[in-house]
Amino acid sequence: MKNTLLVLFIIIGVSLSAQKEEKFKATKDMKSIDALRGEIEVKLGTKIYYSGSVHGSVGETFSISADKELKFLKRYHEFDHPEKADMSGGDAATVTYVYETTEVGEFTVQIVKEFRGKVLNTHNVKVKVVE
Repeated sequence: MKNTLLVLFIIIGVSLSAQKEEKFKATKDMKSIDALRGEIEVKLGTKIYYSGSVHGSVGETFSISADKELKFLKRYHEFDHPEKADMSGGDAATVTYVYETTEVGEFTVQIVKEFRGKVLNTHNVKVKVVE
């Protein structure tokens, strides 16, 4: 029984590591959120996205939150060097969050960049949605 479970876990682990990453590709009608710019104006229904670097084994991470009127659609995780993803320190990646504007008004996206659990920067980006 133990051998069967071990084989099952190995098969699951191999299949998960072999899954192909879905790459993010912005389309012409999408707008990028720039943390340093501080604001963006878009039309209702526009998809907006933020891409940031992470390197978990080193401690470089970020978190993102948005007002509920900005509908979360998808999170993409792309290794910078997929061939090294299973190696020590090979987990550097770009993470992209995609949202859709669902209401007219002004909303906020907050991006918090951290290093080893310590907050380095907090950026509040105003998203102005117009018709």
